[in-house]
Amino acid sequence: MHRKSDWSLKQQLEDGRTIAENGCWLWRTASKRGYGKLSYFNKTLSVHRASAHIFLGLQLESVLQALHKCSNKHCFNPDHLYIGNQSQNMLDAVAARTHSKARNTHCTKGHPFDIKNTQWYTSKEGWRIRFCRQCSYKRVKEWKQQKRLMKVMEAIQ
Repeated sequence: MHRKSDWSLKQQLEDGRTIAENGCWLWRTASKRGYGKLSYFNKTLSVHRASAHIFLGLQLESVLQALHKCSNKHCFNPDHLYIGNQSQNMLDAVAARTHSKARNTHCTKGHPFDIKNTQWYTSKEGWRIRFCRQCSYKRVKEWKQQKRLMKVMEAIQ
């Protein structure tokens, strides 16, 4: 533990947990977003972040995050957590199919994300992003028409 007052935080965590069959430590209540919350020195903390602070050494002021190995938002078992950044968190969510965009089966125009209609792009940062081929073709076609129209307008003037 890092400070004397961390004992009370550890005590709150241990008193408020229920241990599930799969080893997840579950908090007694959850917020609207599904995470457990607790009060500590007049601050509201996420239970999994408090657990990472006590058991894994995550500084509460750090921009780093407490990430779940088990993909269970309610869990705060330190064996099911690791310290990482926002990018890792999003990659985990996509891999676990808990990210809202990863579950989409169709683009915003209603075209299916299937093998034939899905186009992949890898950004400089290494992100894999999927696009709808039909929508991409339509955008390129409209762009080319706009470009032709601009040339005609320039020639007229």
